Amino acid sequence: MIDWSRIDEIEQELGADEVPELVAVFLDEVGDAMGPLAQNIQPSEAALHFLKGCALTLGFDDLAKLASDGEARKKASGDCCVDTVEICAAYQNEKSELLERFPMAG
Repeated sequence: MIDWSRIDEIEQELGADEVPELVAVFLDEVGDAMGPLAQNIQPSEAALHFLKGCALTLGFDDLAKLASDGEARKKASGDCCVDTVEICAAYQNEKSELLERFPMAG
């Protein structure tokens, strides 16, 4: 689920006209990072940290939590596995929700 108050903050900080471009860049960069996970390749701790940071930027709360939990597990035990299917599903759900508000960014 998206934290829409975060999107509202961004609109106030950058201006509503700038947000679709930010969303497009976000989707491009995070989409690239999600590629290996979509192929069920286990992400590194650094990849999960990147996803967490990006997710928090645009209020992707579910993705941020899953990436944060996975990052913590990787830090504690580098050889652990994360649920790549769950992470990809969270991203797709939140992406779809975001594109309902910003269809021009997709």
